[in-house]
Amino acid sequence: MEKISQQESNRIRIHRLVDTLFSVDFGSLWWVPDCLWWREYPTFVAREEGRHPGLCLKRSSSGTGIEPWPLLLGVSAMGPLKVVGLSVQHPERASHFGKVLKPGLFGASDFVVRKGAAKSESICRNSFKPCLAEDEHAEVVEFLREKGLWQES
Repeated sequence: MEKISQQESNRIRIHRLVDTLFSVDFGSLWWVPDCLWWREYPTFVAREEGRHPGLCLKRSSSGTGIEPWPLLLGVSAMGPLKVVGLSVQHPERASHFGKVLKPGLFGASDFVVRKGAAKSESICRNSFKPCLAEDEHAEVVEFLREKGLWQES
């Protein structure tokens, strides 16, 4: 049995805690601060205090316990995957995913409010629409199949 450091053990525990408490699963919807999107996509035009939706593509764990969660960036511009109703202020407005095909990779620390940081600096669950509707879920799976990004389990 391989021995791991206390620091690595703590990282694994925090990751599993975030995964369990927040249910970061395939099809879950999130609000990601623009500063985190900008970290993943340096050409992204971030708005101060802004945020954009994220769609989780995580399907399974390889067992190491600390894989980052892949989130697709949602934008208002037309894209291949339309999701409606992400906001209580604009329940009929659509966001589009898949325009940027490479998902951003986010770790547990991106979901946790750090001491001295504002809550708006961390990823939070979309409480108005926490996950895709059944038909949207099927569309995402089909889109990923077409792009060769979906392997059957």
